[in-house]
Amino acid sequence: MLNKDTQEVLKAYSSISNSCIIQPVTVFVDEYKQVISNVELEKVDEKINEEIGIYDLSNFLNAISLVNEPEIEYDTESRIVKISNQNTEIEYLTSDPDILGKDEIEKYKRVIESTIKAPSVLEFNLSKDTINQIKKAKGVFGDFDTVFLKNTNSTNSFIVEVGIWETFSAKHNTVKFKVETDINNNQEFEVGIPIDSILKIPVTDYQCSVKYNEKRDEYRVTLQNGISKAVLAVKSH
Repeated sequence: MLNKDTQEVLKAYSSISNSCIIQPVTVFVDEYKQVISNVELEKVDEKINEEIGIYDLSNFLNAISLVNEPEIEYDTESRIVKISNQNTEIEYLTSDPDILGKDEIEKYKRVIESTIKAPSVLEFNLSKDTINQIKKAKGVFGDFDTVFLKNTNSTNSFIVEVGIWETFSAKHNTVKFKVETDINNNQEFEVGIPIDSILKIPVTDYQCSVKYNEKRDEYRVTLQNGISKAVLAVKSH
């Protein structure tokens, strides 16, 4: 249980939230509820079949790293994770899943699934190279706070722009990337993802979709890769 690959996945997603309930499908929600992601740990570690509440994920992973090639066991009754090898043994007391919001977690799972199933007005590959370019742009222009997705009725490409959501000046710094699309229904829109949301997600390739709820006149952005699905809150003009 909790093999090295699983530990690496947990470490990557701890940038979204440093507390979680480790289970076959583990949910990470940032403090502002701008990023909601579920991770199918069962695809990485088939031995995960419990609900393990972790209040401080970084601390937990550091504890595991103290033991070379550990065997990891979890006792449901005591809520203790035993991390051991021939020479070392650690008993790590975990948190009560109910205190960590188990019921809320189930709600977030339903939100993710229902949003993913909604029709897309735009789909494209958000590559790790583009994410790294966005991070570099933020490093150069520290006041950048938004990643804009702008669709202007083009059938095979659109613009990803990094800049400032609200500005009193008509002129300000921007960085733009042209991205090829997989699905584009020619609906014109401009939505903004808080740049902090992009900085929190693991740097990898994603299938990105822009969802539109006509009844609510509301957009959402979803990200998917081989083991995770995420919903990002957006602003729209």
